[in-house]
Amino acid sequence: MKAELARNGLTQGELADRLRLTQPAVSRRLSGDVPFNVNELAVVSRVVGVPLSRLVAGSERPLVPVPA
Repeated sequence: MKAELARNGLTQGELADRLRLTQPAVSRRLSGDVPFNVNELAVVSRVVGVPLSRLVAGSERPLVPVPA
């Protein structure tokens, strides 16, 4: 996802504005410390012009926490 942001010339701060999050919150999501929720992924998909399926392809971590 970081590569898609770079290809589009977007900073974490600009993405944070679009997601209505803080830049540190976006950084935690991009580093995998906190999962993106589905709504956030939909926004990222629109912002970078990449299908949602491509953004999550190969993701090893769940997008949202799975109840135990």
